[in-house]
Amino acid sequence: MNFRGTKVLILGLGRYEQGSGVSAARFFIRHGAEVRVTDKKTAKELGETARALRGRVTMHVGGHRMSDVRWADIVMRNPGVPHDSPYLAAARRRRIPIMTDASLFLELCPCPVIGVTGTRGKSTTTALLGELVRRTNKKIFVGGNIQRSPL
Repeated sequence: MNFRGTKVLILGLGRYEQGSGVSAARFFIRHGAEVRVTDKKTAKELGETARALRGRVTMHVGGHRMSDVRWADIVMRNPGVPHDSPYLAAARRRRIPIMTDASLFLELCPCPVIGVTGTRGKSTTTALLGELVRRTNKKIFVGGNIQRSPL
């Protein structure tokens, strides 16, 4: 996929520097996209995650804006943004693709992937599977919505 010149809105930066918001922003910057980040929290509340991208993206914090959705070619949804968000609804009405770091990773990853879903025990199960596969001397990556984005 070629993202050069694509306008990407990261809806929800998140609290972790290796989390989905910062990782998605860095991924798209590396691939030549124009990146804009919004979050309901203030820059002070976001702390290190906001500082990690300072000067590399346009950042609107303290709330989301419909004008940012209208601007975007792609919306990247942080896992903390509810599915029924009015900003996601606006993107759907405009037929703007909505992705997550996990969906983008799955689309681009050329390797086999093990996915873990459910209500409880996902992190424990993921860690256990990761350790089992690691012991087979295979090169692996364990990530997802557990503070470390697959991007």
